[in-house]
Amino acid sequence: MNKRNISYVMLGVLTISVLLFSTGTALAGNPLKIDSIPTGAEVYLYGGVNSGQYLGRTPIYFDTNSNGGNNLLRFVYPEYKIGYSRVTKYTSSWTCIYVYLNPLNP
Repeated sequence: MNKRNISYVMLGVLTISVLLFSTGTALAGNPLKIDSIPTGAEVYLYGGVNSGQYLGRTPIYFDTNSNGGNNLLRFVYPEYKIGYSRVTKYTSSWTCIYVYLNPLNP
């Protein structure tokens, strides 16, 4: 794993951390792997014409070019705060995104 491109992003007041891994070797059109900690979160599109569309449980593979290449995903897991992550067509160079969900009662 290439650690030189690891980034932490804080999203809103939910303090959801997104860990981004980049190798720079992903080919255009390859789906992006999206996982969560804890694994098994339900993933939905949030916003746009397909808002609310269920995408599956993590880990999933997602086409970064869908919906014009600008997507907000919502992650739901029992006893955890709802998490969000923006996925754009520019994330196609990344190989995987991990979304860390925070417990409701830490």
